[in-house]
Order: sequence, then structure tokens, then C-alpha cells
Amino acid sequence: MTKLTIKDSGFSDLSGLHLLRFLLALSILIAHFPHFFFPYADAQLDRRVLPFQPYLDLIYSYGGFAVEIFWMISGVIFYVFYMREISDRRISFPVFLGYRLSKLNHFIF
Repeated sequence: MTKLTIKDSGFSDLSGLHLLRFLLALSILIAHFPHFFFPYADAQLDRRVLPFQPYLDLIYSYGGFAVEIFWMISGVIFYVFYMREISDRRISFPVFLGYRLSKLNHFIF
């Protein structure tokens, strides 16, 4: 079984997408801050008590949308990574499924 790399797909530079994905993941962490540190606060939490509120208010308010964009970008990267192997039938469904489940393994167990 060969190790797949992003260079095999013909798109060797996806660093911009990876950087955007990183920034989205960071904004998701920031947006979840109130849920972890004020777990019993009602839905009308006074945002003025949040750290760096003047600078991060946009993330506190709309950070949930970052999750959707993160998953879309992950889908694009996933497609680019596997498109050639799937279209050339160099990878079987059980192998593909094994790769995908191995990526999710730490989430499941």
C-alpha cells in the first residue's frame, strides 16, 4: 500500500487553504470560549465581560459560521487529495474507507 501525498494530486500548493483553515479553527476556539468559561450563563450573556471583546466581537458574534466554512474547505482539500486516485481507480473503496476511518479514529475512540 502506497502512501498518498498531496503532490500526487497535481496540486502541490494548498498552503493558502491550509492557512485559512487554521484561522477558521482558531476563530472556532475563540467563539466557544463563552460556552466553556460561562457554562451556566443564559443566552443573553453580556459580551462586555469577554476578554478582548472590542477586538474579537465579530468572532464572538459570528464564529459559528466558521465551522461551516471550515468543513467546506476541508471537503475541497479532501477532494483534491483523493480525486486522481479515485478517478484512475488506483484506490479501492475498502482502502479509501480505511484511510478515512483512520483519520476519524481518535474522534470515535
